[in-house]
Amino acid sequence: MATREKTLTDYLRSLYGPTVQGVRVSELGRPTPGQIKRFGYGRPYQVEFQVHGRPRRAVLASIVESPFGHETPWDRAGILLWQHHAFNTLPGHARSLDVGFFTPRGEMRSAGEAEEFFQLMEMAPGDTYAKDLERIRATGATPLDQRRVDSMASYLAGIHRRKSRKAILWHRRVRDLVGHGEMILGMGDSYPPGWERRLAGVEKQAVEWRWKLKQYPHRLSWVHGDFHPWNILFTLPPSAGGGESRRSRDQGVKFHLLDRSRGEWGEPGDDVSSITINYILFSVLKHGKLAGDYQRLFERFYQVYLKKSGDREMLDVIQPWYAFRGLVVASPVWYPNHTKRQREALFGFVENVMDVKRFDPKRVNRYLG
Repeated sequence: MATREKTLTDYLRSLYGPTVQGVRVSELGRPTPGQIKRFGYGRPYQVEFQVHGRPRRAVLASIVESPFGHETPWDRAGILLWQHHAFNTLPGHARSLDVGFFTPRGEMRSAGEAEEFFQLMEMAPGDTYAKDLERIRATGATPLDQRRVDSMASYLAGIHRRKSRKAILWHRRVRDLVGHGEMILGMGDSYPPGWERRLAGVEKQAVEWRWKLKQYPHRLSWVHGDFHPWNILFTLPPSAGGGESRRSRDQGVKFHLLDRSRGEWGEPGDDVSSITINYILFSVLKHGKLAGDYQRLFERFYQVYLKKSGDREMLDVIQPWYAFRGLVVASPVWYPNHTKRQREALFGFVENVMDVKRFDPKRVNRYLG
């Protein structure tokens, strides 16, 4: 048995007992030709094994060293330890099964002699919503795409109803928005030379927004924290024969979530901006602006979310969250294949959205550079 499989078998037997056998490991998530997103924080592997002769599947993931607040093993450990708790409290999220660490001798243990941490989580079914957005780019949207928008918007409106009065957590979330290595300042650090002046302008605006946002602690809500198309898995509806049944419609809009991030509590606009920036991104790649099916899905998302949540105040505070998400989708590190014109449009959105007092979903094209 290969050393990797033997090490993993020993670890799994420490969790599930001596009947674990047939362990196989394969890499997940390698970028494919034509994939627009090229960088990610994680290094996931699919693990297949048997317990008492019954097949099991899981995902084993660690976090790679990067300049996004993941520079030391202790940065990465904190994220994985927190995720082990947070994954299992959010409805619909893939469950975390364990968190452990690698020793200097390459052993895997469930944590004192720790060198680098990893996480074991269940294997969630389905395809990423990013594949839907790619398909729409090629062949157009369908009624199922509209229902999936309704499902996601309704889900977020539902979890965001849960509130907390811990102002200290709100202040931390706002501070992290500006200064955390994964967020505005960290994203700015990842840009190559030539962007310094414009990034400095965005950072100055972000500091001003920090002091404005501190006045909104009542908005602290239950959130996912990274609700983007690569973290949302939809299951395909079964073939419906002579027509689409109620069951197939329901299955077509059910989804599982991955990689809840950055705390259980935060700003609802963080989740809303995380998903809706991608309609803008894919539309810019296809049309150079927000248009066509992507514009219809973007506006539909807002219509459903605002109706379900009643949270129109979000439009007064979502701007810096869009700036953060815009820095990600405009990033040469995360999305290296953008044309100069596409990147300018997305970065212009970051700059312009920070200047408006109230975000208007109908005026996105005025914000694009």
